[in-house]
Amino acid sequence: MRVPEPLRIGRLLARFGGLRLRVVVAFVLLLSVTLGAAGSQIYVSTKHRLVDELDLDLNLAVSQALPHVQEKDGRYVFQQGQGQLLAYSGESDLELSVLSPDGTQWDHAGAALAPVRPLSSHAFTVLVSGQGWRALAQPIAGSGGRVLGWVQAVRSLRPVDDALSALAAQLYIILPLAVLIAAIASYFLAGRALRPLTRIARTAEQIGPNTLGKRIGYQGPGDEVGTMATAFDAMLDRMQGAFERERRFSADASHELRTPLAVIKSGIGVALSRKRTAADHQATLETLDAQVDQLIRLCDDLLVLARGGRPRSAESETVDLTALLELVVEQLDPLAQDRFISVKARIRKRLTVAGLPDDLIRLFLNLLGNAVKYTPAGGMVTVDAHRQHGHVHVAITDTGPGIPKEHLPHLFEPFYRVDPSRARSESGTGLGLAIAHEIAGAHNGFITVQSDVGEGTTFEVVLPAQGGAAFVRAFLVNS
Repeated sequence: MRVPEPLRIGRLLARFGGLRLRVVVAFVLLLSVTLGAAGSQIYVSTKHRLVDELDLDLNLAVSQALPHVQEKDGRYVFQQGQGQLLAYSGESDLELSVLSPDGTQWDHAGAALAPVRPLSSHAFTVLVSGQGWRALAQPIAGSGGRVLGWVQAVRSLRPVDDALSALAAQLYIILPLAVLIAAIASYFLAGRALRPLTRIARTAEQIGPNTLGKRIGYQGPGDEVGTMATAFDAMLDRMQGAFERERRFSADASHELRTPLAVIKSGIGVALSRKRTAADHQATLETLDAQVDQLIRLCDDLLVLARGGRPRSAESETVDLTALLELVVEQLDPLAQDRFISVKARIRKRLTVAGLPDDLIRLFLNLLGNAVKYTPAGGMVTVDAHRQHGHVHVAITDTGPGIPKEHLPHLFEPFYRVDPSRARSESGTGLGLAIAHEIAGAHNGFITVQSDVGEGTTFEVVLPAQGGAAFVRAFLVNS
């Protein structure tokens, strides 16, 4: 099948020409078509205007010649010695004729031409010896409207043709010159406008794991290209931040995994290095068992983070959050009593959300467990849950040492350390807040934190409320 010529040209440009060339070619083609149409319109309108002016002259000549027609020997002729008529007869390209009703020439003045047919009061064009002439006639009226003869004016179209030829010559010179100038100008302008794209491409080629700090640094106008360059720099900022977080996460995870593995390796080495009693072996196995539990918890937490807080099964259900929070408080109350901490719960009734109960329990266990863990003896932890504007708000407040402001934006990053007052206990993995943040996001909610040094900390979880009737599910949670 034969490919259309414009399509083949477009394919060649796409294959061998860059975006700059394609933009220039498209602009030049559009400009050529536009200027060509404008030039044609100018030519046609000029031609009509010149011909209309010529027709007006013919009408005027005939109208002024009619009063100078007289009857002589049964026919009509021009009166002699009339200045106006002599003025017309002096025009070399004008022919004035007096014709009989059937078109026979009775008299004439000016260029010697044979009568032009048809006789019409509307101007028309006729060719005489290859040259164009414009003709118009008016009748000599007699009594009763009878036509006694005609006065006809014929004028050459040479002046019109010469003017149109000069106009066409100017258009043939001016229009291609304008297209050429526009093509050169558009080529440089397109190069300047697309320069940020080239810089984007070069920057993208130079970016690697060790060169994420490179930026375009666009400083031009805020047009579409500038917006894209700025957005590209912002994307690189996000990529660099994410890459650094992933690198820090990998290093922290390796460190957390290395510690229990080192303890296990050391215990096994000691057990194999010399003979030991059954009691020694028992103590070693208990230590190894604790470290394995620590590894299992860490691996589970890493899997939750890898899934972005989403469970293996995404089938959510209506959860009675009131009963769930009461259960969480009940589970952590013995730990709080051991630390001489009072837990006060203000949980409204009929709070329901859509989600996975096991994940929500893990979310609130992490937050409430941290509050109990970092509250000194004699302190208080408060759980306040209520519904507001279609959302359930759960605020967990402690009377602990508080967190400095500069650490608050990083609290939900995996393995982030604040200071010794907020360091994880020996049994923790350092991923509790990160997991809570991911679970809240997976339930279309979010977590905020407010803290002042010496005045305690408040974590607030906001989840979309469920409007339907709730049902209470019995939870079995392994602490």
